[in-house]
Amino acid sequence: NKPVSNDFFLRRARLDFSGTVTKKTELFVEIEGAVPTTSGAPSATATQSDFALVEAKLTHKFADPFQVRLGKFLTPFSNENTFRGSRALDTAERYAALNTLIGLPALDTQTGLMTFGQWAKGRYAYYAGVFNGNGRQGDNYRDNNSQKNLQGRFAWKPLAAIKGPMSNMSFGLGVDWDRELGQTLTLKTLGGTTMNTMNVQGDRLGFSPDVFVPVGKWLEIRGEALFEHFNDSRADMYGGFGQVMWNIFK
Repeated sequence: NKPVSNDFFLRRARLDFSGTVTKKTELFVEIEGAVPTTSGAPSATATQSDFALVEAKLTHKFADPFQVRLGKFLTPFSNENTFRGSRALDTAERYAALNTLIGLPALDTQTGLMTFGQWAKGRYAYYAGVFNGNGRQGDNYRDNNSQKNLQGRFAWKPLAAIKGPMSNMSFGLGVDWDRELGQTLTLKTLGGTTMNTMNVQGDRLGFSPDVFVPVGKWLEIRGEALFEHFNDSRADMYGGFGQVMWNIFK
């Protein structure tokens, strides 16, 4: 009989702290301990685990629809990245174009200031922020970019006032602008295989529309697209996903 490899490793573990500072102010902190990896597996040369501050944000609610968030937190550009954590995904991983922007690094968590809110009983929502431009979630790098990243998102729930699943139907659009230092844009498969690389720098302008339609109780339609134009490098990157899901249990 051939020996069977039953290796098991814990890629990362996160610990969250949350609390109410004042009646209208909330604090959230998330730390991570992760094993240094090589191509998705534990590194043979690693002697200790990595420790990082994933999020540390202070949110104050002045009055609807005006809230302010300060610290290190997920930026609002992509709905799939910002509002759907790994545990909420219906697939094994986020789509390749989004992962490419996260790995640039350009998206994910950044240090910055954001105002956001919603009105008309949740029918409309907005997010607008200025960030340091690093886009590093698991690392604690200092800001090494003199330019700042501007991001915003507008979301519309046309049936928010009604009862039932269709009240969650939503349409959104995110906008992303930055002027970056020289970096390498690397397009990879979901398995980690590099497909193409390109050096990019300077102006970056992106758009990310998204849609979610719950058709009755059992059927859900979801999709997102992402387009990034690197003007100074004369390069474009785009991608997205569409998904139709039938719920067996609800």
